[in-house]
Amino acid sequence: MKKVLLRIAKIAGTVAAIAIGAYYLLTLAAFVILALNEWTG
Repeated sequence: MKKVLLRIAKIAGTVAAIAIGAYYLLTLAAFVILALNEWTG
């Protein structure tokens, strides 16, 4: 039972890390696009 819980926790951690990374990249991309719009506009 403990092994199963550890595996689930590891998968959940990986999913959380991917989600946080994707959110960070999207935020960064949005910031860059806004900055470019400011400079070119």
